[in-house]
Amino acid sequence: MLYLQSKGFEIAAACSPGDYIRGEGITDAGIPVKTFPMTRKISPFNDLITLFRLYRYFRREKFDIVHTHSLKPGFLGRVAAFLARVPIRIYTIHGFRFHDNMSFVVKKRDIYLERLGNWFGHIALSQGQLDIELAIRERICKPDQIFYLGNGIDIRQFTAPMDSAAVWAKKQSLGIAPTDRVVGIVGRQTKIKGYFEFIEAAKTVVAQFPSVKFIMIGTSEEGNPDALGMQSLVRQSNLEGIVLPLGKRQDMRELYGIMDVMTLPSWVEGVPRVLIEASICGKPLVATDIPGNREVVQPGLNGLLIPVGDSQALANAILDLLTNEAKAAEMGERGQRRALELFDEQIYFRRLVQAYEDMLRSKLPDKFAVYQAISGGLVDDSASRTE
Repeated sequence: MLYLQSKGFEIAAACSPGDYIRGEGITDAGIPVKTFPMTRKISPFNDLITLFRLYRYFRREKFDIVHTHSLKPGFLGRVAAFLARVPIRIYTIHGFRFHDNMSFVVKKRDIYLERLGNWFGHIALSQGQLDIELAIRERICKPDQIFYLGNGIDIRQFTAPMDSAAVWAKKQSLGIAPTDRVVGIVGRQTKIKGYFEFIEAAKTVVAQFPSVKFIMIGTSEEGNPDALGMQSLVRQSNLEGIVLPLGKRQDMRELYGIMDVMTLPSWVEGVPRVLIEASICGKPLVATDIPGNREVVQPGLNGLLIPVGDSQALANAILDLLTNEAKAAEMGERGQRRALELFDEQIYFRRLVQAYEDMLRSKLPDKFAVYQAISGGLVDDSASRTE
């Protein structure tokens, strides 16, 4: 949002309230935020209320561009923008939610919602190249409606090195011995993130490699039917003191720094930033062989790919990297170079601005001319507004 603002777009944000944004207001950068309560699960009555509220908001604010994200907000947002006659309607695909491990009926429902949502929009931007192929194959988008956007992070947050003293201090603060090896997972505490497989793999690994600890980092998902209680899961598995549920954390650079292996055995992903972050920190990766993960992990180069739901394969991959330190270190170094080259968020930002400019040129040529005419990329109230 700050980058778009710096390029002359007047920005407003709409989202469901949560831990970070609890209500409406204006950010320090002057971006107004509007909140619309919304649950992950489908709730026809509540979703219709949200749709109506979004419609009224879009009509009142007269946005030139509405840019939506995620399955349900993306669907409701595009429908509301269509009804409010917003000239440009864009959707970013953060990976598709449907996957082979869900019921046939639910999978078809989600595919249909993606197709229908696209009918109310103009273009889709995909974070992953492989999702473009999937969208076309499932008839979610036509080839001329979907474009590659990519994904990225602020690499400056993760490039500062940690020396051995800092690593030992962080381990000590978590009750981990300096000589213990560390395997991590980062993600929401839900079944589809592969936490069951992670726990099962931990049992196998610790039996063969006792000097290892497993750390689980991620927010709880209260109200999500897919949510897991990590403390009870660890206790039931007799892994207390070996698997450490750390919950939500703000010290991710340091936590990646103590890892010897970063894992992500999820069932479905977009282009996961956690793999990008760990790779920039020089860590070898173990992830499931799904489209989003394949955007980051190149087998043998910076990590290993395993089948979805296969805890034994996950354990074998972890053991391979723990027992072959030279191999793991080389993967980490190669992955770091690749991530720095491909996943700097500035690349992603420039592609996004290009997509906005292309749509303005096509749909609102007069406003695009104003946008082009303003020097230094700073625009006034006559320029384009986006939500």
